Amino acid sequence: MRALWMISAVFQKSFYSLLVRPSNNFAVLDGLRAMSILWVICSHIIFLGPSGYLEDDGLEFMYENTGLFYAFWLNGFYGVDCFFVLSGLLISNIIFREIDKTGTLNLESFYIRRILRLSPALIVVALFSYFSRLPNYENILYNIFYLNNFLPLSENVIGHTWSLSVEEQFYIAFAIFMFFSRNSKHILLSIIALLVIAVLVRFGIVLYFWKSIAVQLYDLGNAYSDSSENYIELVYFKPYTRYGGFLFGVLAMYLYRYHHDLLGRVVDSWVGKAAVYISIVIILSVAFSNLYVPSERPSDLVLFVYHCFVGYLFSAALSMVMLVLLMRSDTLRTIHWGLSHRMLYPIAQLAYSLYLTHPLIIDMVTIPVVTKMSGIIWPDSSEAHVVWPLVNLSVTLFIGILVATLMYVVVEKPFMDLRNILLKNDK
Repeated sequence: MRALWMISAVFQKSFYSLLVRPSNNFAVLDGLRAMSILWVICSHIIFLGPSGYLEDDGLEFMYENTGLFYAFWLNGFYGVDCFFVLSGLLISNIIFREIDKTGTLNLESFYIRRILRLSPALIVVALFSYFSRLPNYENILYNIFYLNNFLPLSENVIGHTWSLSVEEQFYIAFAIFMFFSRNSKHILLSIIALLVIAVLVRFGIVLYFWKSIAVQLYDLGNAYSDSSENYIELVYFKPYTRYGGFLFGVLAMYLYRYHHDLLGRVVDSWVGKAAVYISIVIILSVAFSNLYVPSERPSDLVLFVYHCFVGYLFSAALSMVMLVLLMRSDTLRTIHWGLSHRMLYPIAQLAYSLYLTHPLIIDMVTIPVVTKMSGIIWPDSSEAHVVWPLVNLSVTLFIGILVATLMYVVVEKPFMDLRNILLKNDK
């Protein structure tokens, strides 16, 4: 009986932590995390398989009926770039804080903390996928060891966890980098140099991809084309083409921690305000761009530039906005207030479990449910291409939040607490 009471107390504490934000949290970053996961889910609702009323029309029907509504939904994959910038910012803050406090970085403690944060929930989803005998279930160990982004797309089990693999690979490499350069006076220059290299590497790989595979870049707009699969495997999934997003977050946190006063003066100057407004324009332009409308096909040169640079341009603009939000500048006061709202905090806390589970929910629950609803609720009409995603999103979020809450209360938070107990002397 006492054991049951203790377990119940742990779960109650975990649930309570969903609702009450700690005083040391960056509230505005919680809001960004919440908005990012919602954006990713919007994209996956479409790219993981149109269903219901639109099943026979496919993506081309969506592109032809796009406009701002679909452009934003289709670009939800940039939510992953948001996560990468956020991860770089937050993980570098942890590392910088430890180095400032102790003069060194305990790599063992750092890696154990990362494993206990990410792996428990991932293993639960991996085991569910394995015992459900999902396609390629025999490759599930690649997911558990954060290596599935090096598997061909056709051999992946829960392919959306590629981003967790990239994230963990960055954590390993960046922690080692900081361990050896912790006493260097040129860390800022090193970060900038790594960013320049990141841009050049992505340019070189996209150029190789374009020339050597003779891919029609326009085909990347079709998630099911061979060209798109090649692009995903060779460019989209790989750490060496994505690590720049993390570094923009690292750069923002370095400036915030070590050049705070100078940064404040720059942010409040006309140059800083201009940079912020330009960054917002870039973010909105990328979020609402759509280069894959069949009737408005852009040139290969435009698409080449897009795939080389726009992702990192988006990350750079986002890191700039994050930095200004952290500085609590009057320039973005309204945005800061909105993103810091307490209503977004529970979604931010559930973001990891939501990310892990929502594709499975879309495939196993949402698509069958919406397919049945589509023949009953609305007739053949031009509004269906708008109604279907909204219904699909509602069903996915309703089921997803329930599942994610269970995952957070039973798995995520207890292991985070265990991590803090085991490594309390390493804080």
